Amino acid sequence: MEKALEAAREAIVLIKNENNLLPLNPQTSKKIIATGFNANKRMATSGGWTVSTNSPKAKTVFEGIKEQFRGSNIILVDNDAVKIKSNTNEADTIIYIAGEDPYSEQDGNIQDMNLPDNQVEQIKTAISTGKPVILVMVAGRRRIITRVFDGCKAVIWAGLPGYEGARVIAEILCGAVNPSGKLPFSYPYTDSRNLNYNQKYHYLQLTKNLKVPWTIADFGTGLSYTKFVYSDLKLSDTLIKGKNSSLKATVNVTNTGKCDGKEAVLWFIWD
Repeated sequence: MEKALEAAREAIVLIKNENNLLPLNPQTSKKIIATGFNANKRMATSGGWTVSTNSPKAKTVFEGIKEQFRGSNIILVDNDAVKIKSNTNEADTIIYIAGEDPYSEQDGNIQDMNLPDNQVEQIKTAISTGKPVILVMVAGRRRIITRVFDGCKAVIWAGLPGYEGARVIAEILCGAVNPSGKLPFSYPYTDSRNLNYNQKYHYLQLTKNLKVPWTIADFGTGLSYTKFVYSDLKLSDTLIKGKNSSLKATVNVTNTGKCDGKEAVLWFIWD
């Protein structure tokens, strides 16, 4: 379980963090609303290939938040727009855990790339309250969230983080863990604009001036609660010539922020 815990801590990606809303301070966040399609589903974080749908090893995201915010009033609200609207009085924050049910051989319970309308309506209702909304995506596949992305103050891509996933999501929310994951895909802006990370450079140049963006988050995106500065990049060459040749790169990475953190250094090459 320790390996599962560490894997989740390094895999979950912070995509958006407007005005440094996260991490939440457990001492000042006195009332937090937890709601959404996957807020209280025990196996949501582990996916279809699991030992048991009722395994005691797995916690719900709601339970994970309660454990990490012991001094706060964590209220579970049904994923219903009316109930969300009526339960936000005096709440400091709304955490909406979106996604879909686990699946294995089949194609899941969502039949297109868009997050279902009922979840979008609930998130929009949460946004309309004026409370800061944190969107946590717990799903095996990226879902189009463009209709609510701008209104959410923070967005976390959790994917299927495993048995320890609920704990780690909560650890990231409260700052016990500094997120370091990077997106292994480009998060599409619309369902008609799926962009692989290895698109041809000239193709991107031709389309960069379009009014509608390709993505809401590019391949390799991943925010942190600290800042890293890159300097002194050195290359032994700019070309790899022949099957037995090699290229060496070195770079200095400095943490200039106020807390410890990890940084994955991405290196892109092309043919």
